[in-house]
Amino acid sequence: MPRGDNQPLSPTELAQLSRCEQQLLYDKAYGAKRSQHWQKRSAEGDAVHAKLHRAVTAPSRTRRGSMLIWLAVAALLLVLVLLAFGGRGSGDKDALLPTELQGAELIMSERSLVRKKPVHIRGRPDEVWQKNGRRYIIETKSRAGGVFESDRMQLAAYAYLLRVESSAPLAAHGYIRFTGGEQSFAKVKLKPDEAVIEAHRRLVSLKNGKETPRFARQAAICQGCGHRDRCAQPKLS
Repeated sequence: MPRGDNQPLSPTELAQLSRCEQQLLYDKAYGAKRSQHWQKRSAEGDAVHAKLHRAVTAPSRTRRGSMLIWLAVAALLLVLVLLAFGGRGSGDKDALLPTELQGAELIMSERSLVRKKPVHIRGRPDEVWQKNGRRYIIETKSRAGGVFESDRMQLAAYAYLLRVESSAPLAAHGYIRFTGGEQSFAKVKLKPDEAVIEAHRRLVSLKNGKETPRFARQAAICQGCGHRDRCAQPKLS
């Protein structure tokens, strides 16, 4: 096992590698520093993920107690879902799924997974659904539609974790759910494990000082970064 694999990397780190390698190294050395706008968006994203987690897991939960209590709790959850998603549909979980996955069964939500070989990665996919014997990953983004390379890498890293998790085959594609504005979905072909292994090994090499980090190519990444004063990259605008 290559040096550095004794410490797991996360799908989020591999995704950030696709955005700006230098920023990722600065975060490791000095702590993550972001603009107030970025911090606000991050907090909004956390809130969206928390609501979705409650919404997708609530229907399958069993509760003890009287039927009266159960009905009251179910009614409250229904109200929360309707409020969170603008009254979409009947509040059924199908309202949170792309057309292809209507009627699917939720088999995992925010569960920690780890795979140590051939490279060490640990992460928690937002949701994993199963339909017709196949598993599908859904990753939620609290922005409007638009798939970036970082999104593809994050999905690929979750797929890397899930391919050894169950005997049920993983679909060749996953979905990004966008909640900025009206909910929408993007179907994304999953990268093979080799792409994840390559990204993992590059990040380990970067951390060990064996590779020269690449800089961001989008101005928005630089504008939200708290390391601009120390960065040698010409500021994008």
